[in-house]
Amino acid sequence: MVSTLALCFAVALLIVGARAAPTDESSAPTQRPGGFGAILEEMERPCFQEAQMTAEEITTMKDILTRPRDDVVSQNGTRQLGSLEQIDLYAPTPEIAQGIRSKWDAFFLCLSHQVSNL
Repeated sequence: MVSTLALCFAVALLIVGARAAPTDESSAPTQRPGGFGAILEEMERPCFQEAQMTAEEITTMKDILTRPRDDVVSQNGTRQLGSLEQIDLYAPTPEIAQGIRSKWDAFFLCLSHQVSNL
């Protein structure tokens, strides 16, 4: 059970990562109705509701997670900011960022259940 949940969570993270991956116009595939984007939207919708996210939190989360990741340079080298770090940095208000953070686990648990049902 734990390994199944871990696998579902990993797949959910891959989906969000694929959505957030930077692309340019020439390399981005054309989205067709019923394509990957439509499947992701269909899986996200009930999860946003289940996590009780507000419309503003949903819009903020979608906008931020689809933008290219920022790199951070430190003594340990360069790394990309994580999703929650991006949300903290780019959310319009600290309250929206905190709202997303407080509902993050519920959202991804639901998303992992959605992925396991594929």
